[in-house]
Amino acid sequence: MGLDMVPMGKAKPGHEATFKKLYYELINFKEPKVSWLDKLIGKKDNTKEQLHEQWLAMQTSSFETLGAPMVGRDENANVWAKEQYEDTAKEISEADFLKKMDGHYVLELAEDSAGISKYVSNLYDRNVFRGQFLQECIPVIGEELVNEAWETKFAEEALDYARRLNDVVDPIATTNELAYLKTQRDFPEEFGENDLATQLHILYSLINWLNFYGERGHGYEADY
Repeated sequence: MGLDMVPMGKAKPGHEATFKKLYYELINFKEPKVSWLDKLIGKKDNTKEQLHEQWLAMQTSSFETLGAPMVGRDENANVWAKEQYEDTAKEISEADFLKKMDGHYVLELAEDSAGISKYVSNLYDRNVFRGQFLQECIPVIGEELVNEAWETKFAEEALDYARRLNDVVDPIATTNELAYLKTQRDFPEEFGENDLATQLHILYSLINWLNFYGERGHGYEADY
């Protein structure tokens, strides 16, 4: 499967501490054992699904940060959804189709930014960075920095990772007259395996992606 770096929602104001606490509870969750007496009196502990719902309720989605319009809320997203319906077999009515699409964020209509990844997986939306590409960069920055991408990070940790990556990448890019790749969104002309420009473009794309989300309060979850 490989690594995908999925933007994490950011805590709503006033919920920062609880946001982190619930996250760690979720990843370390074990089903509680309820005694026969507790069952008798109707005592119930939170299920993992309930904890996850609480965690989601106290965060702002990365899609909102990207400014992606939402079906059912934004007219341009509604128009997009109707166009999608026209390409279906129309086994249900347009109204039912729109109802099913309600709440869907349309990344295709969001403005291009560093938060829209150039390195993507077919399994995820375009805001997710395909971290597996970093394996190509081990000859440039070493295994330790590359392997760190496999660790979920909150916003401040993502920014620190971006800074340390940049400290290594900048001198290499400058020495090889490739510093322009730092702000270049398009792939290098000679894009390919073991190509330094390609490796640096992957790294700068990740650095910019981490900074985009980290500066706006988002970390990422490492999925692999």
